[in-house]
Amino acid sequence: VDVAANVQPESVEEIWNLRGVLNTSWHRVRVRNASLPIASSNL
Repeated sequence: VDVAANVQPESVEEIWNLRGVLNTSWHRVRVRNASLPIASSNL
């Protein structure tokens, strides 16, 4: 959401038209947090 409350549509079906005008493609990327717990060391 931007400052004017505009959002990008969830799917292309919401904005698709026969000429393809204003049709921009996007994809989703799944991000997985693979961080390991921090082990304490007694140095």
